[in-house]
Amino acid sequence: MALCTRVREPDTDNYNKLVRVMLYIRDIKKLTLTVEPTDNPKWWLESSYAAHPDIKSHTRICMTIGRK
Repeated sequence: MALCTRVREPDTDNYNKLVRVMLYIRDIKKLTLTVEPTDNPKWWLESSYAAHPDIKSHTRICMTIGRK
């Protein structure tokens, strides 16, 4: 989330965080994940209104569809 808010004026610290994310994504391509479906998916919703200096808001939604 922190990287999304630093698009216009990133600094060296933000760049280093981006590099860590990209390396993580590269490395997890080798992992496999097995998902067993469940009968009832679960939803989580989070929203923040006027959370940024420019009074913009953001919303996140997460849904689980199975177990590991």
